[in-house]
Amino acid sequence: MEIRIGKTSDCISQLESLCIVKAEEMSKTIDFSGELVVSFWTEDFPELIGMCKFSKESDGTIVFDIDFSQSTL
Repeated sequence: MEIRIGKTSDCISQLESLCIVKAEEMSKTIDFSGELVVSFWTEDFPELIGMCKFSKESDGTIVFDIDFSQSTL
């Protein structure tokens, strides 16, 4: 799954914030089993912002971890 968000002209902290907000929104609505990996890309020119891994805890709560170290910006 891919999410397009922000622009390459946005500062990296702004892009990271946009990704976190989107991941928080998604964690409330997505339904999956096992693990789900989502990549965040800029909208205007495809640059990778980060990779987000969603998983479920034993009580069914969805948690996520975003790795920004793979960014191509």
